[in-house]
Amino acid sequence: MATSTASTGDRGDHDRLGSGSDSIQAALTAVKSQDPLVFVGSLSYAANLEDKEAGRTVDPGNQVGVNLSSILAVSPETSLGFGVELSFSNETDVDGQEIAGSDGLSGVLELGLGTVLTPSTLLSITAGMGFTEDAPDFRLGFSLPIRF
Repeated sequence: MATSTASTGDRGDHDRLGSGSDSIQAALTAVKSQDPLVFVGSLSYAANLEDKEAGRTVDPGNQVGVNLSSILAVSPETSLGFGVELSFSNETDVDGQEIAGSDGLSGVLELGLGTVLTPSTLLSITAGMGFTEDAPDFRLGFSLPIRF
């Protein structure tokens, strides 16, 4: 899988949402089924592109990520998930100078529950707890994929 993010519109004097920089991303995912378990492993890389900001050249650090998880089918309609996500960010450079302490290692332990609501709708709820200094303390996710 490959993705790209790009700035859109005129940012003016407003803060940007998200990472704040254009990037090119690629990920490789492997899936192994061993009924009633599914194992998922993922390796990703994001090249964050440098940008001009207030007359300065800002080069945000690139990122490498690893995600390992397993999903257990507890019934035909419900599954439980467990995973570990690690992400390493390189230092940010401003005008060619590295910013000390701008690199980071983020580690998150994630637990999830998925349940089929209708034949075309799945509800997925995840909770993550950070276990490194650079990780969020807690995150909560909801998704509701609908197949048409």
